[in-house]
Amino acid sequence: LQSDLKAANPVVCLAALYLQAGEVEKADKTITQLSTRPVREPDEYNFAFYLALKGDLDRAFSLLERVVAREPRQIDWILDSDDFHGLHDHPRFARLIDRYRTPQSRIGR
Repeated sequence: LQSDLKAANPVVCLAALYLQAGEVEKADKTITQLSTRPVREPDEYNFAFYLALKGDLDRAFSLLERVVAREPRQIDWILDSDDFHGLHDHPRFARLIDRYRTPQSRIGR
């Protein structure tokens, strides 16, 4: 990766791919590139996915809550996406869904 990347998203996605492939050391090395870049709002979803893969559920849920607080329609995407399927049985996931469910939401249909 080039060091002049402005967005965190490609770095986070690459680190997540390394994690999924079992390459934890490469994932950790890749994610350290973010130390010089703030995670921007559009990147928070993917960073939450990375944190969930790493097992840092508290930080992952905190980011997911920020994502849906800003854009409640994201709750459908979060529920439907395979990215967070592993969190579906977590009590905090259920609270997140309950908090942001709307009449227009596809959740529970």
